[in-house]
Amino acid sequence: MDQTTQNGTTSEHPTKRHGRRFDVKLTDRRVLTTPQASELLTISIPALERHRKARTGPRFIQLGKRRVGYRLDDLEAWLEANAIGGERAA
Repeated sequence: MDQTTQNGTTSEHPTKRHGRRFDVKLTDRRVLTTPQASELLTISIPALERHRKARTGPRFIQLGKRRVGYRLDDLEAWLEANAIGGERAA
């Protein structure tokens, strides 16, 4: 679902961080933070962190000693790998 932002651009998935809205387009190649990935996946940050520690979650990138990121492709692949039942929508 596209939404128009204040500057007139559209986004597929608006997210919120520290009271500010920012736009995440599913075609972006950038790396998402844990809060961004959590919101995109609609799971809590602690749940995403538990999956990461148990190595059951989406692939992630170690950006620093205490910072990780997620590529959109990896998030989408994880969702697809965990889909149950039905046929995949085209």
